[in-house]
Amino acid sequence: MKTQYVPSRHITVESNNDDFTILMNRINNKRVKIENQIYNYFFKDRDNKSNLKLCELERDSKIYSLVLTLIENSFLVDDSKDEYFEFLQKQTTESVKPSFMQCPKFNDSKSYDYVFIGIPYSSNRKVGVGPHSAPKAIRNRSSQIDVSDSRGTFDNARGVELFKKNKLADIGNVVIHPGESQEQVFNRITKSIDRIRNAGATPVIIGGDHSISYPSIRSFSAIKPYLIHFDAHSDLGDYVPYSGLHHGNFLSRVMQENLISGISSIGVRGITNSKPFKHCIGPDVAIEKIIDILSKEIKPQQPVYMTVDMDSICSSQFPFVLYPESLGLSLKKLTILAKSIAKDFNIVGFDIVEYVDTNDFNGVGSNMVFNLLVDILGANSDV
Repeated sequence: MKTQYVPSRHITVESNNDDFTILMNRINNKRVKIENQIYNYFFKDRDNKSNLKLCELERDSKIYSLVLTLIENSFLVDDSKDEYFEFLQKQTTESVKPSFMQCPKFNDSKSYDYVFIGIPYSSNRKVGVGPHSAPKAIRNRSSQIDVSDSRGTFDNARGVELFKKNKLADIGNVVIHPGESQEQVFNRITKSIDRIRNAGATPVIIGGDHSISYPSIRSFSAIKPYLIHFDAHSDLGDYVPYSGLHHGNFLSRVMQENLISGISSIGVRGITNSKPFKHCIGPDVAIEKIIDILSKEIKPQQPVYMTVDMDSICSSQFPFVLYPESLGLSLKKLTILAKSIAKDFNIVGFDIVEYVDTNDFNGVGSNMVFNLLVDILGANSDV
């Protein structure tokens, strides 16, 4: 049976004159300018129109080319499908305001150095509490800086200008629909990271809880990066297929699926039933020793993915997490380590996760996360 197309039910007339009509699709915000004769034929008195069969049109005709454009932009839609559902399934990300540091919106046809993406997802969400709202809080804090300002963006502590040679963009947040499965969400996350990588950019991922690191790392499976994992916990909880993945077992699945070439976990502490692996580095190990361990493990130019769980910081300094642990890394030590790693190794992507803004009543936490992000991104700025 040949596909039959009908005018979308989400079209409005934005403007018209004696010759032309401009239509807007309310779902995707696309616009099209067409002659009134065409508008009258396809769109006026929609419910009285018979279905259009594309195969009945001459392929070399002007009308055939126009119809293809109308179909491509969802002004004419498949009569057998729910067009809104189809649109939702195709959409991977949605634009948000403000953007990170007011940088421009991501464009798939352009190339960038760094692209920010928010993943407002929590695998174990409590009502009103959790890291799913962190991307909004961090973007709001970051909007106090405008990277497009002609005066530049400066790190006053080091006296250097940041991002002078970098192209930045914000792709928005990964779309998450109520009621969909975890695997649907994770597939959309992986596709969104793929889009960023196709633009030649390093993804800068703002979670969300630590489960989002699994579909993010999955985007890099072809190159199997080395994983540097800052965390208070090993995240090696039992993972049984179809039982659900969460922030406490994401690393088990990453290792089961052989997505990485190696791993070092830094800041791990506490008591668990999971045996620590070879390079599980406690918070008291000196910075120089940690860098030395990493330098011996990671080959020159080997791809590295870095994930930073904010509970790796001692709870006395950063209590804005769901599962705080005392006697952890200091914020200063984490910052120095993360900056050194960003400068000395080939970082292909990184995420910051598990910040809970609902515990952060005066914005101190969002400011700390923002500064950490900027410190990592600006690690290669010349002093």
